[in-house]
Amino acid sequence: MSCAVAATIDPDDVQIVFADLQPSVIASSGTVAPDVIACAAGKLAAAAALIGLPMTFLTVGNETGPTALVSDLVRHATARTCIARHLTGPFLVPDIVGALAGYDR
Repeated sequence: MSCAVAATIDPDDVQIVFADLQPSVIASSGTVAPDVIACAAGKLAAAAALIGLPMTFLTVGNETGPTALVSDLVRHATARTCIARHLTGPFLVPDIVGALAGYDR
């Protein structure tokens, strides 16, 4: 069985979702250093911004409210594109589903 892979990505069909990239979450990574994760996410966001890809940032809130994104992503997020959730499954949160559907991609 073969798997065909497109040679190019059509920017009109792509959006980037950054999920749970918060200092308190990535601190527990056992495979990649948290600063490497944050830097890579920031580089991806910068590239996405350069070519005009929409970005959505999902955070996990705690009892005191939403927690902050890693600093590498803060400049790319807005109040409209950053969504806090309390459920484990992001696709069970109507605000997230609506935000992603709003890009019509």
